[in-house]
Amino acid sequence: MSVRSEIEKISEVIVCEPGKDHDLMRPEHIQEYLSEGTLNPDYLLFDDLIDTQLAIKEHREFTDLIKLFTGPGGCYDVWNYFTDGSEINPGVHEHNPGLFDKVMPNLIFTRDLAVRIGSIIVGTWAAKKVRNHENKLFAHLLYELFEPEEVIHFHDIAPNTSLEGGDVTIFNKDLVIIGISERTTKEAIKVLEPIIFDEGFNRIYAVELPKKRSMMHIDTVFTRIDEEDVLYFPPLFDLQKPNIYNITPGKSISNVKPTQINLIELLNEDGYKTNGIKCGGKLGLNQYREQWTDGANAFCLQPGIAVGYSRNIHTIEELKKNGYKIMTSNEFISKFDNISDDKIFITLNSTEICRGRGGPRCLTLPLSRGAHG
Repeated sequence: MSVRSEIEKISEVIVCEPGKDHDLMRPEHIQEYLSEGTLNPDYLLFDDLIDTQLAIKEHREFTDLIKLFTGPGGCYDVWNYFTDGSEINPGVHEHNPGLFDKVMPNLIFTRDLAVRIGSIIVGTWAAKKVRNHENKLFAHLLYELFEPEEVIHFHDIAPNTSLEGGDVTIFNKDLVIIGISERTTKEAIKVLEPIIFDEGFNRIYAVELPKKRSMMHIDTVFTRIDEEDVLYFPPLFDLQKPNIYNITPGKSISNVKPTQINLIELLNEDGYKTNGIKCGGKLGLNQYREQWTDGANAFCLQPGIAVGYSRNIHTIEELKKNGYKIMTSNEFISKFDNISDDKIFITLNSTEICRGRGGPRCLTLPLSRGAHG
């Protein structure tokens, strides 16, 4: 199994269906700050209490799509590993005592908990302590699923910093793009450099992001959906033009000077032909509104076929202008055997899961892409 491209056909992926953890959330769990302005230790990174049953329906709509490409056996749910019927497997309790007494609503965002870089899978370590319970749980999962030589536990080799999977984009077999964000540090990228280059990649872009919740990871502002097409957030890349470290073998983020440049411009300069599709369309207000509701966060099922939230209507209009046929998930499923369009954007209903600040890409952890993994 390996991942050497963001867009090759998905063949194996880990997801996590919403459930009891969301029913256990209380109002104090969605308040980041206490009344006196201090951080709330009970804050669980969700922005609202969600309708769990509707969230489950939305998630199953998504996984039904994924299974068209992976087959039923290639889309794994986390809870299938950790439960036996309604009970937690004894082996999980043995390795992770007390973890299941924690409320973990963010476990649905499996993307952040590990990242497949070529043939290696790196178990991550979250910046927010509330998610470190999930990291420990996933360490057990990786122990169960993979051979020891396939797995690197990031916290073991870099105990004083953080890395989250939403900040790592395996752009293609040559290039990896990583966000320097509120969740992933420069130090983390320095640790990843030899892993990435040893896997045969030849370049890393490390992109400075604003340290804010709305842009917590690179995939909140930039995702690849076809050979040449990316969704992106224009205010960051067209106007602000972030600092980008262009790292090649023999160099490091610690000794490369960044360049303030539009990421799409840099991609084209370095020979990665790229067409940017604006999240939110041309109007700045809509760009900010739809970036907040994950308009730039799409999940690619195979080249040219991607999934995003139906609520981001201005982003969808931009996709139409760039040659994409828009289909609802139900329409796509019903016509799957007869679909011949090269470029399709599939829309998901999204009133509930979106409140956790995560899009379709966030809901997936690809283990393998491509016909042969």
